Amino acid sequence: MSTGRKVPEKTAPYGVSAITPFVNPNGIPFICQQGTYLPDDGIFRWMGSIAMDQAGDIALGYSASSADIYPAIRYTGRTRDDPLGTLEDETSIMEGGGSQQPASRQRWGDYSSMTIDPVDDCTFWYTTEYYQTSGSIFNWHTRIASFQFPSCAAPTTIGSVTQKAAHR
Repeated sequence: MSTGRKVPEKTAPYGVSAITPFVNPNGIPFICQQGTYLPDDGIFRWMGSIAMDQAGDIALGYSASSADIYPAIRYTGRTRDDPLGTLEDETSIMEGGGSQQPASRQRWGDYSSMTIDPVDDCTFWYTTEYYQTSGSIFNWHTRIASFQFPSCAAPTTIGSVTQKAAHR
């Protein structure tokens, strides 16, 4: 189980925070790692959603924007072999083509979700909103993306062929 939250500061670029709890053999949950993904690039990141696959790889999806870029859909992650407290460089799922108008509307991405496919426990599915062009608050679209980390080996299924998308 993993969870994400937005850092509340709004006057400077903010990042997405994540907590990764685990359950020890005695059934007692504990926090394995926690932190905020906030590269020093002037980009705001918010509406984070996080999930973990069967191999212990973590993916964190979020919206990203600045004064120079429209809201984009991006993710970062780490494999179980990466050092604790680190995340890989972010990957863009898609760059936005517009923004919400009027700017006084302060709602975004109520349905941001990173989940793990229950069939193979390796494929991450991420969905959130984006704008193709600037306009009405009701002009948003939904993007659904999937990816896997190469370190996760899906169970072998006899009788079907599966094509895996490469991470990075």
